[in-house]
Amino acid sequence: MNGFWRKVAAFPPFLYGAPLGYNAGGEVQSRVWRRERTMGTEELEGRPAGEPGSGTIFDDVFRTMLQKLPRLVPAVLNEVFGTDYGPDERMEQFRNEQIGPGGRTVTDSVLQVRDRTYHVECQSTPDGTMAVRMIEYDFRIALDGALRAGGSCEMSFPHSCVLYLRHGRTTPEELKVKVNLPDGGVFWYRTPVVKVQEYTREKIFEKRLLFFLPYYVMRYEKQFCRIEEDEGRLAELRQEFEAILRGLVQDEDEELSRADLMELIMRVVDHMLGTESRIRREVHEVMGGQVLELYSERLMREGQELGRTEGRELGRAEGRAEGRAEERAKMESILVHVKDEGRELGRAEVVAQLCASGLLTPEQIAGAVGMTPEEVRALQKR
Repeated sequence: MNGFWRKVAAFPPFLYGAPLGYNAGGEVQSRVWRRERTMGTEELEGRPAGEPGSGTIFDDVFRTMLQKLPRLVPAVLNEVFGTDYGPDERMEQFRNEQIGPGGRTVTDSVLQVRDRTYHVECQSTPDGTMAVRMIEYDFRIALDGALRAGGSCEMSFPHSCVLYLRHGRTTPEELKVKVNLPDGGVFWYRTPVVKVQEYTREKIFEKRLLFFLPYYVMRYEKQFCRIEEDEGRLAELRQEFEAILRGLVQDEDEELSRADLMELIMRVVDHMLGTESRIRREVHEVMGGQVLELYSERLMREGQELGRTEGRELGRAEGRAEGRAEERAKMESILVHVKDEGRELGRAEVVAQLCASGLLTPEQIAGAVGMTPEEVRALQKR
C-alpha cells in the first residue's frame, strides 16, 4: 500500500461510508446513524419524519433558487470565499449524489465555477454532527473526481460552506474537525459558516445577497406571538417587507428574478404561519398572495397555452373560411344552373335563401343570376 492510501486508510470509517451517531454532548456513539434525504427530510433511526427541524420547505426553496435563479448564487460565493464572480458567471451544477462503500450520500449542491468546485449546504438549524458530515460529503466529492496517474492518485477537496438559516449564541463562525494522521501529522478541517439572520435588509441589498430574501421572515420567528398581538410591531414588519418589495422593484438587473423571489418569500411565510395569522395576511398583501408555481414559469405556461389556443382558433377559422368558400362556389354554380334553366320562380327562391344566409353580397348574387343588385335587394326585403 503506497503512502497516500495508507493515509486514506487512516481516516475514520465515516469518511468512506460507515455512518456515525452523536449523543447530546456531541460525542461519537456506537449506534448506527441512518441519514436519508428525501425532499430535504433528515431522520435518525427511531425518529419519525416530519418532526421539527426536518426543513423540507427550506431545502425545496434552496434547490429551486439553485436551479431556477442561478444568477443569485455568485453573490453568495463572493461573500463567503472572497471571489469576484458576476451574476452571469458560467456555472455548472454537478449531480449531488455520491455512491460509496457505505451507501449513497446526497448533498445540497455541488457547483463548478471557472476552475473551482464549491459545495454549499443549507441547514435550517445548527447541528452538532455538521462538522463531521461536511468532511464526509467533501471526501465523497473529492473521491468522485479523483485523478489516477500511474500508481498514485490525486484528490481535490471542494471549497465548502454551511448556510445556517437559524443560529444561536454558541453557533461557531466555522466548523472544525481535528484530523490526526498515523504518521503523526495533524491538520484541522475547517468549513466556513454563514449565519443568514445576521444579514439585515440593507446589507442584503448592498451585497446583492438576494438569495437570502426568501428566508428573511425567519428572523422574526421568536417574535411571532408578540407581533400578532401588537399593532405597532405588525405595522413595522409590514413596512420592512414593503421596503424589500421596493428594493426588488428598483433593482433593474434582477427584473426577471423579482416576481420569483416574491413568491418564494411567500412559500416560506405560508410554511411558518397558519392561515389565520395576521403576519401572513400582511405579507401576502405586500407580496401579492399565495402561489403554487413560479411567476416566470406561469408566464411561460400561459404563453404556451395561449399559443395552442390561438393555433386551434386559427385552424378552426381557416377551416370555416375554406368551408364558406366551398359553399359560395357551390351556390354560384347552382345559381348559374338556375339562370340557364330559366326557372324564374326557383331562382327567386334561391336568391331569397342566399340573401338570408349572408354567404354572398347582393352584387355577387346579381352577377350570378343576371339580375341587378336592386332586384336582389327587393327579393331580400320580400
